[in-house]
Amino acid sequence: MKNIVLIGFMGSGKTSVGKKIAESACLKFTDVDAEIEKNSKMKIKDIFARRGENYFRVLETAALKKVASRAGAVISTGGGIIKMRRNFPLLKKAGVVVYLKNSFAVSARRLEGKDDRPLFRKDNIKSARQLYKSRLALYKEASDITVVTDKKNIDEAARLIIKKTENFFGTGKSKIKK
Repeated sequence: MKNIVLIGFMGSGKTSVGKKIAESACLKFTDVDAEIEKNSKMKIKDIFARRGENYFRVLETAALKKVASRAGAVISTGGGIIKMRRNFPLLKKAGVVVYLKNSFAVSARRLEGKDDRPLFRKDNIKSARQLYKSRLALYKEASDITVVTDKKNIDEAARLIIKKTENFFGTGKSKIKK
């Protein structure tokens, strides 16, 4: 069985929806950012602060390579995984790539009060909005399926993704229970 790979901007629901899909489908849940933190023994915001974004992107690609070789999982990626085009084939190799699309306003609301996103700071919202806009075409290009999450709760988004990924698992029916 292939994997379901979730991409999208910060606050799109990759982790929360991914965990729900995994639970509903009896799959493993893997978070690329958690893999990076485990392997580096550092929080992502500390990697950015001490080593910079470029170093983080190298770690991100290495973590993606590692998780892409697994099967039967829901993989949640970081919002910037699409910044490096070398990751596109890795994403596709890992499984069906689902873009969780949401508006910038929804991301800003969902990330309110969180300080663990080095590229999304409330003191520089203009920069975060530009980052969001710069990634939209890349998410679309890297994905097989797009699911708009703005007006969906976690359960609704998970059910829709399970339904939309059925055809990617061979027979037109996934091994995912509903």
